[in-house]
Amino acid sequence: HAFNVCQTANVYLTALQRETGFAISKLDAFTVLVAALCHDLQHPGVTNQFLTLTNHSLSLRYNDQSVLESHHSSVALSMFFGPSASTSGGAALIASFSAADVTAFRRLLVDLILSTDLAAHGQLVEKLSTVADAAGPADRAKKLLGSDSKLLLLKAVVKASDISNEARSFQFSQRWAPLVKEEFYLQGDTQKSLGHNGINAMYDRSLPQSAVCFDQPQFIEFLCTPLYAVLERIAPVTFGIPSGNLKANALKWKQQQPGYNGPAANGSSSYASLAGSKPGSPVGSPNRMIPPPESEESEDYESEDDN
Repeated sequence: HAFNVCQTANVYLTALQRETGFAISKLDAFTVLVAALCHDLQHPGVTNQFLTLTNHSLSLRYNDQSVLESHHSSVALSMFFGPSASTSGGAALIASFSAADVTAFRRLLVDLILSTDLAAHGQLVEKLSTVADAAGPADRAKKLLGSDSKLLLLKAVVKASDISNEARSFQFSQRWAPLVKEEFYLQGDTQKSLGHNGINAMYDRSLPQSAVCFDQPQFIEFLCTPLYAVLERIAPVTFGIPSGNLKANALKWKQQQPGYNGPAANGSSSYASLAGSKPGSPVGSPNRMIPPPESEESEDYESEDDN
């Protein structure tokens, strides 16, 4: 997953710069790639809500606030600045940086990793949408170079890469989704073993409606589509194919539902209920992956980079 997110972030960032003229420094680009690699360091395979519910030591350490993301960023910082920095290779990577660059790198790395918290997803999409509304095609690149707007866009690139499974062609997404689902089920199994009541349906493997074919369309609708739709407004060439894949994949998953006979109307979602949100608002999932199959040719945004 880490290498996938890093590679996807590199593709999105490179294409975005070519399309919009959005130029960022080498330091910013380096930090985006490092954040993509490090954003899930030592992930335990459960959600922030679970860690808080079980009074996990990480939740107590980080005061129930962005628990996993705070831990991921802390581990990442340790690799560059902690006692093991010399043996991990982190210190060598930034040895030539000026003091100012080290400070900027450190700050941006933490900002980018913390931004992957799903609790911050809706706010990020809303702020980015405001930027997209304020900047027409002619002055969009200039608008995005503002410090606040640039940070928003870099966060969005990392976030879109993190949830990019369903923005790929179906041959890829259909292999990732069951793995994410099994991670959910394992959390649900643990909650049952601990005697927890009111387990969210998406974590309960005993419920037919928790199956992947029901789960993934909701994941796409409530989490992926709002972010990719805003990014497509900013850079339609860069994000047009991923956005098209989201629509196609949602339909393909629905077609696997028993008794499906046409497009389903928008309804309630376990993804939305986790955060008390509406369609287009965030909540989400741990994200894991195995290599894609070697066969099946189809249009995929980064197919050339995968080879």
